[in-house]
Amino acid sequence: MTLTQFLSMLGLGAVSAAISYLLGSLNFAIIITYLFKKVDIRDSGSGNAGMTNVLRTVGVFPAILTLIGDFLKAIAAMAISSFLFSFLPWAEAPVIAKYLAGIFALIGHIYPLYFKFKGGKGVLTCAGIFFVLNWKLCLICIAIFALISFTTGYVSLGSIISMAIAPILVLINGFFFESDIPLYATLWQSAFTLCIALVSITKHKQNIIRLLNGTENCFKKKKDK
Repeated sequence: MTLTQFLSMLGLGAVSAAISYLLGSLNFAIIITYLFKKVDIRDSGSGNAGMTNVLRTVGVFPAILTLIGDFLKAIAAMAISSFLFSFLPWAEAPVIAKYLAGIFALIGHIYPLYFKFKGGKGVLTCAGIFFVLNWKLCLICIAIFALISFTTGYVSLGSIISMAIAPILVLINGFFFESDIPLYATLWQSAFTLCIALVSITKHKQNIIRLLNGTENCFKKKKDK
């Protein structure tokens, strides 16, 4: 690698990281809630800037818009980053770009520049990242999330379990169903998926405590009442 190529890679990496962070900072739970109710979602309901809180405090349509926005911004960041890195003379560059963009989009969502660095827990952003990496496995995780959430009534439990399963699915898929994929690629994608999942799961600390204490919000109980 020449010095010029190295500097080009650093420059594109910095631009990609900045764009991804700024896109990730567009927290649609905050934006949509303000547009519909002129309030900060972080001052309502559970205080979390996420789709579930929007659904509980604002309504179904705003929650759907939040879902779409927070999901697609990760995909957009990874697409832009991959395009920028396509100008580098390495076949692996666009793939590396996706990982870089995914990390910074997630950081932006959790610590948004536009909203005093107080964002959401990153579930939808993680889903968008995982969708780009492997859309089939992402759909399986979404199905697991839906099954657990609607069976138990705990959205947070569905989120945590589906994210925890994601890196395991990557390993199983690489070892048994797509054996043509190099081992290092399977391990790298699994490790990356584990990292973003752990970041979001860590943000669910209070939810985990409430689940263990039996005080977590359960939409099935509310419905039964």
